[in-house]
Amino acid sequence: MKEKWLEKLREKRDYLKLWLERIKNAQEVVPVVHQTLEQTEWEIDALENAPVEADEITVVDLSDTIDRELHYWKIHVPIPPPYDVKAVSSSSAISTSATACIYEFVSRVGDLETPATVEYSGMYTVSYQELQQKQDRVSEVRRLIDMLGNPQTLERFERALASYHAAESSTGQRTSAAIEMRTLLDGIQGDLFEKARDHPGENMVWSTMAERLTKGEQGGVEEAELRGIQVSRSSLIDRLSRIGKDREGGSVTDLGHIWTQLLDHLYAVLSLVEL
Repeated sequence: MKEKWLEKLREKRDYLKLWLERIKNAQEVVPVVHQTLEQTEWEIDALENAPVEADEITVVDLSDTIDRELHYWKIHVPIPPPYDVKAVSSSSAISTSATACIYEFVSRVGDLETPATVEYSGMYTVSYQELQQKQDRVSEVRRLIDMLGNPQTLERFERALASYHAAESSTGQRTSAAIEMRTLLDGIQGDLFEKARDHPGENMVWSTMAERLTKGEQGGVEEAELRGIQVSRSSLIDRLSRIGKDREGGSVTDLGHIWTQLLDHLYAVLSLVEL
């Protein structure tokens, strides 16, 4: 199974690297395009504002030259395709959702408690947490929550963040942090359900919310991904409940692992819905 995942992940990696390489090449062309545009605008301005008497000047017909030049530009410097910013955001959300699952796998490898598995799990969980910090996932999630438009939910996020940091620094309780994190998850689901309702008091479930709020076309990739994310949400709720009841259980109830996955979960969910 993991070999199949690796094959697909390598294909995605190679695609993204090729895209960045092409963009880099395109950026090297940008100064030439700017220069030629400035020259072309000067040519248009000069010809449009020529006095009537200028018609007496004999010049070579440039029609064929200009045609050839434009044809050459269209062949060698084609117009880039338009990019849908919302669709790109959804791509990032889908990727992050998959990453969260692989992170959970990596963290649970450490529960096997052999020297090799503990070293492996520690190395890759820490490196991903550092990657999250580099990408400033906390700020991204805060921005998305703010877009929900419910100040109370933003306050829940700040309380959960503060409680998590307090628990990690041993100045607060793990149980308190778990309760705040679960309250945050429930609050965000409540906000999404409220946005999805057609009328006050309508009974709402996750699948209906996904159908009504997801970006993109109905029944498309984004909706399918958001529907599937409910599984990871249920897992997070269950694990946070275990901590709230002060139950131990390896990586399953490791607060750092849960917070890492919770940030990815919230980023994925809120990037897939129309806010």
